[in-house]
Amino acid sequence: MKPARSVKIYVPLAIKNKTLFDKKYPGTRFEHPSAILDPAAAWFWVHDEYYASRYILHRAIHDTQLFTENFTEANLCFPTCDNITQFELPRWGVGLKFKVNKGSETKFSGCNQISIKIESPVSSCSFPVPYWHSVYTPDNSSKAPWNLKAARSNMLCFIGGSWRGNDRKRIIAEMQAISYSNGTHDQQLFSAPFFFQSRGDESGMWGTAPFFAHVWELYASSDFSWQPSGDTGTRRGFYDSWMLGCIPVISRSSADTYR
Repeated sequence: MKPARSVKIYVPLAIKNKTLFDKKYPGTRFEHPSAILDPAAAWFWVHDEYYASRYILHRAIHDTQLFTENFTEANLCFPTCDNITQFELPRWGVGLKFKVNKGSETKFSGCNQISIKIESPVSSCSFPVPYWHSVYTPDNSSKAPWNLKAARSNMLCFIGGSWRGNDRKRIIAEMQAISYSNGTHDQQLFSAPFFFQSRGDESGMWGTAPFFAHVWELYASSDFSWQPSGDTGTRRGFYDSWMLGCIPVISRSSADTYR
């Protein structure tokens, strides 16, 4: 059995001209000019959400029996599609629209169109998803992210802010104190490298490709992650953590928020 190794996520150069992707639909991976730059050194590659959305749409149309049996048309829906650069597209505006075949409306509550939108209010003909992860495995690996044998050096991690209530700030401080007094070089009890004291701390960092790469690397190197309730329709970090094999820890009060 191969020994566990640290996760390294590769962030390609930003693409400012979306037509580079429009010209060719990939079969197994994104086509990207910088994809030839040392792909073997990385476990995952990060792409902006426009590219991820196009890839998901392509796979939905061509690779699923569900689509061919129930839908006749699928499109991306963006508020603006011009001058898109990496990680600048608002997450709440990204979505997919599927036109339902005649005769299949009864399967979808009578809807003739189904919309999948990020953090959107739920309606009878649309439902929200956290966001497109924009992560995929290079060609030289056939394993899913959660099946890769990562070196887990942290027992528990947290990514988020402290301004959403005093309880969160107090709990973080307690876990940090325990980690500082009991942690060893081989095993950190608690790690919170992205713990924001205010929204201003996020400025220039949140939403950038390097930020997401560091977040995913932290989840991939931790056994558990603490996922308190947030201020969005879904707890997006839950899905990142789960995708990378890091078990989310959720309190009963936080779970009740989303029920």
